Amino acid sequence: MLFSIFVPIYNTEKYLLECLNSIANQTFDDYEVILVDDGSTDSSGKICDDFCATHNKFKVFHKQNEGALKTRLFGRDKAIGKYFVSIDSDDYVDTYMLEILKNKLTEFNYPDIVCFNMYKVVDGLIVPQTISFKEQKIYKDENLAQIYEEALTTYKFNSMCTKIIKTSLLKSDNTNYTENYRNLGEDIIMSLFPIFNAKAILLIENALYFYRQNTNSTTHKPIELKDIDKYNMVELIELKLDYINKYNLKSYLKNHVLVSCIRNLKEIFIRSGLYAQKQKKIKDFIVYDWNTFFPYNYTIHNIKKDINKLKMTDRLVVNAIKSKSVLLTKFVLLMYKIFYKTQKF
Repeated sequence: MLFSIFVPIYNTEKYLLECLNSIANQTFDDYEVILVDDGSTDSSGKICDDFCATHNKFKVFHKQNEGALKTRLFGRDKAIGKYFVSIDSDDYVDTYMLEILKNKLTEFNYPDIVCFNMYKVVDGLIVPQTISFKEQKIYKDENLAQIYEEALTTYKFNSMCTKIIKTSLLKSDNTNYTENYRNLGEDIIMSLFPIFNAKAILLIENALYFYRQNTNSTTHKPIELKDIDKYNMVELIELKLDYINKYNLKSYLKNHVLVSCIRNLKEIFIRSGLYAQKQKKIKDFIVYDWNTFFPYNYTIHNIKKDINKLKMTDRLVVNAIKSKSVLLTKFVLLMYKIFYKTQKF
């Protein structure tokens, strides 16, 4: 079997059938579909049961809610196809996706990973999306260093849904993923191991995936202050820095990772809506040890240098947080929130 398609499911009854039908209608049929219901409380579980009853390539597993990463690991362990394909249950794929990928695999002698582009769907409309991969190219040997750098410093390789990976490569990952890797960043966390251990990575310009920007998804819903420690920003930064050291990559990449850390910190503040929280809770979080976010003991010089590389709005947020002033931080975040809502993405 060539493809194992994994679909993690949690309360996506509104979009689930569109996702499943886009898979069932593929023009290439050498595949299995592994549906994993991560403790849904809506009708998603029943939709899966009914669909599997009439589609023999599909099978469903129901389990208690454990979060995105553990659900993906569960699906990986069930896969028997040569390549592992991830599709989120509120998204859908091109009818010719598997056929196109099969042809690319044959043409390039079955590389370990194939990455492709996606469309964004907002309110049912397909909107222009920045193209991550503008040309078809195979990377091997010393050329892989370019992929490593981009994986660590850009968003091109973050999503598990815009790449297929050899199942054997994924299963060879013995990383002990803890509860710290529960929510944000689980895609890139699981992507780094295969990217850094692949012998050949193919990039193609085809857009095969339709990503629905859903305001109820994990990546768009507000963050509760009490859950802030579950969002694995620090662990992700440390993991990226470990790869830089292990593979002897250029030292300037550490500064890129630091800037990413600062931006992620800002996003956590913005998305958690701290300006609307009680002042005591805000103060408790603001005075949290700043050094936690710089696990490799960056010098003051480097911190200042990299903060200065940020956009003005980013610098304001970071400096407000560093000041540990509750009123200043609330004011800056409120101003940024207003600014943020006026921007078009």
